[in-house]
Amino acid sequence: MKIEENIGYLDIASCLDLMPEDVLFIGADLTRLAMFCMKHGEPFDVNKFIDSFLIRLPQGTLVIPTYTDHLFDGMTFDRSKTKPNIGSLATAAFKRGDALRTSDPFHSVAVWGKHAGLFNSITDHHTFGKDSAFGLLHQLKAKMLMIDVSFDKSFTFVHYCEEQAQVSWRKQVKHRLKIVDKNGQEQWDYFWFYTRRSGYINRLKPLETIFDEENISRTYEFNNIPIKIIDLYTAYNRILCDIKENNGRSLHAFKAHEWLRVTAKKIIT
Repeated sequence: MKIEENIGYLDIASCLDLMPEDVLFIGADLTRLAMFCMKHGEPFDVNKFIDSFLIRLPQGTLVIPTYTDHLFDGMTFDRSKTKPNIGSLATAAFKRGDALRTSDPFHSVAVWGKHAGLFNSITDHHTFGKDSAFGLLHQLKAKMLMIDVSFDKSFTFVHYCEEQAQVSWRKQVKHRLKIVDKNGQEQWDYFWFYTRRSGYINRLKPLETIFDEENISRTYEFNNIPIKIIDLYTAYNRILCDIKENNGRSLHAFKAHEWLRVTAKKIIT
């Protein structure tokens, strides 16, 4: 673990093990980072934080999730107007005029740099499909940067791996949504979300331990804020190995009380 104290938030990108041509996918909760800045009299500007990574990746690609994964049948996804529901970094990326936002209604991403055109060409209607944004991150051997977030809530890439392996604890659910493209054109279409079966929960702490022990991830700490960089290409192979040889026990767990909760909700509604 690399530990840095009293480092400015705009210097974090330059302290990470990144190459100028990397494809970098960022998942972050910036709350504590912003609070640290406020405590030390430094204004926190999320757009300047994004810019610090664009400067760090002059020949690379920056990808920030702008997910709207709360959608269900009959709802509308407007590529230009539907706001993400996952925090301040996503909201800032969505509002910027210099990023390209992909068209997946559930897991859109904002993209800058070399491979933005490839992300723009994605047409997969399976949000975790082979040709989704997650599939492209895999293909491009991207790195994921996780800032002060847990694996259980933020390592969404694992669900892409699960769909490729067609695991038993998830199932395909089809949604009919109204899609408004960047030109304002509307159409109804179907999209598939590979979702958990009743009673199953994400439990990725064992996977995080494996990544740390096998050097698939590298851990930093800046001002007591944990940060990880994960090699997604190697992570994919390790996850499929766990699914094949360990029945995915490092990824999920079955909880009877969760099954009862979901079942009771279905009966009531």
